[in-house]
Amino acid sequence: MAVSNRIEGSVIAGIVTTGVGEKLNPLWNPAEERAAGLPQHGEAHVTRFKVNADAATNSVSLSALLPIVQETFSRKFRTASGESLICIDSEPENLLGSDRPVNWAGHETVTAPFLKPGKTTIAISGTRSQNHGYTANQAGGRGGRGGNAGRGNLPATQRRLVAGKDFRSPMAPGLDGKTIDICAIPEYPHFIDHAATLLDPSRHLEWITDLNSNKNLICGYVFRREDYP
Repeated sequence: MAVSNRIEGSVIAGIVTTGVGEKLNPLWNPAEERAAGLPQHGEAHVTRFKVNADAATNSVSLSALLPIVQETFSRKFRTASGESLICIDSEPENLLGSDRPVNWAGHETVTAPFLKPGKTTIAISGTRSQNHGYTANQAGGRGGRGGNAGRGNLPATQRRLVAGKDFRSPMAPGLDGKTIDICAIPEYPHFIDHAATLLDPSRHLEWITDLNSNKNLICGYVFRREDYP
């Protein structure tokens, strides 16, 4: 397995399997969007990180000063020889003279060809869920506009889920009166539904996986619940 990291943002840019015939990267590649000048999320994504590689431990460490929020952020990536596993340790440090609350989120963006309707499913160690509470003029089934206007020649995005409804993951109430499996990738590529899921409070380790049954590959994350309370 080969792992690529971006110096900007200290993010994983690609994970390519080397032990199979097809060199497939399941992660989204933002190069074209960056070239078009599209913004990213937060200060860290546009900050250039210093790199310290350690071949003896198959690891690389990236660190940077974030001047706006007055923090330093470091992240270490380590791979184990012969295993399809990446260990990631992230550590922020507050440079202010007083304590303050902090929140962070892990953001995974999976895209085609790994993400394929009818072939890719998502699983998560979740329990209760809730659909995003969008307003009436943002709604719309496949026949209506709703969502956002399309970019360029792309169709407008559509809503499938009833706004602000609680449900038990993964079956969510749909605008057509039927339940929708939010863990199955839909055939129509322009839905823009948004649902939040509570991770199982009884677990120490939480997980989320993306399974492509056509490729017989799983891309997943395992993380400590206490890091995202």
